Amino acid sequence: MFELFGLPHIGALGAIAAVALAAALAPRPVSAARLRRVSLVLALALLANEAVWHGYQFCNGTWQVESSLPLHLCDAAVFVSVVALLTQRQVPYELAYFWGLGGSSQALVTPGITASFPSYEFFRYFCSHGGIIVVVAYLTFGRRMRPRPGSVARTIAISAVYMVVVGVVNKWLSANYMFICRKPETASVIDVLGNWPWYLLPLAATAVGSMLLLYLPYYILDLRRRRAAFQS
Repeated sequence: MFELFGLPHIGALGAIAAVALAAALAPRPVSAARLRRVSLVLALALLANEAVWHGYQFCNGTWQVESSLPLHLCDAAVFVSVVALLTQRQVPYELAYFWGLGGSSQALVTPGITASFPSYEFFRYFCSHGGIIVVVAYLTFGRRMRPRPGSVARTIAISAVYMVVVGVVNKWLSANYMFICRKPETASVIDVLGNWPWYLLPLAATAVGSMLLLYLPYYILDLRRRRAAFQS
């Protein structure tokens, strides 16, 4: 049984932090060709982790359309991270940045799993969610990408559309992707936000607040640059 903030949990968080730091610092200074190779390796690692997970579920007879489709926000963050790695496009990067740091980090602090170390499910979960954090660190500090003005509004709009699409799928399949229809069975921040459907409003507000907080350092940086340019 998984123990929240037990030694394996803390160890996994520490390992992710160390790898993210290495990914942020290691790429500089190196050639553009090597940066592309690093991006490709990270993208393939994320995709392989997802593919093996679904194969594992199929082989064990646990894959179910109601719960196994990659429709949770962290699943979507994996795929936009791959696109961002392979293309360096701004919008996929911004989605990975806000979804990853805002959603995957919370999923790492309060994991939605019951299996503990050293099970495959344990490693798969932390590699998947931690991998997003590593990719964001690599793209932000290694590839010098950053969320641009308007990125919060864009991410909110895309997230709202995605939530509606997932809500339709939930209705069709009687599923609970993105935990729109009921709370997760494991402990999470949603537990303190009230009962369904009322927790959806503070959950959305929390998501918007986290995006604004994540953009704040860049807003301050841009503001200082504009002031410096005006004074000069």
